[in-house]
Amino acid sequence: MKKLLFFLGIGVFIIFAGCKNNSTEPANAKEIWPLKVGNNWVLKSHGYDSLGNVTDTINTTFTVISDTTIKGIQLYVIKEVINSNSNNIYYCNLSDGFYQYLTYKDSLSLILKYPVSIGETFLSGIDTFQIKSTNEQISVPAGNFSCCHYENTGNSINKTIYYCTPGVGIIKIEAYAKNSQNNFSLILKTELISYKIN
Repeated sequence: MKKLLFFLGIGVFIIFAGCKNNSTEPANAKEIWPLKVGNNWVLKSHGYDSLGNVTDTINTTFTVISDTTIKGIQLYVIKEVINSNSNNIYYCNLSDGFYQYLTYKDSLSLILKYPVSIGETFLSGIDTFQIKSTNEQISVPAGNFSCCHYENTGNSINKTIYYCTPGVGIIKIEAYAKNSQNNFSLILKTELISYKIN
């Protein structure tokens, strides 16, 4: 469940491609999730029941605490704190997107492709994502952002949508599951509360 919350609540973070805050977006951002020691993101997630009532609230903080090199690739260690539980996870940006280094596989896994164009698809883990927009307007407690909209398209019973800003990261995540009427119903919403980019 913690791993699901990370990918849905990210990280998930995760899971940090095309949003911009009109007043604070870095000019010509080349990375979807900027990695530099000291960068920090605070997100809040709400879980929902089938009637739309909030069932859980989860606070998640991501902080880049150090960097290291493995197999010639510069990786950044992000300390993920979900409520009071913490975990260190390795990430990097390559020319085609944001990756997680999987220590148990000793390999990289694409989390978010970037740069992107509308209609483009890519594989992240076992999910196929499609870029629905590169300038969707999203408001969250951290501000107003013009976002890229990533949506998984290969799953008929679940759907996850990521809204991201190059140079900022994850802005909002929505996770849906099929309900008893065979319609998608919101089960988790994660929003960026605050962030600090060095």
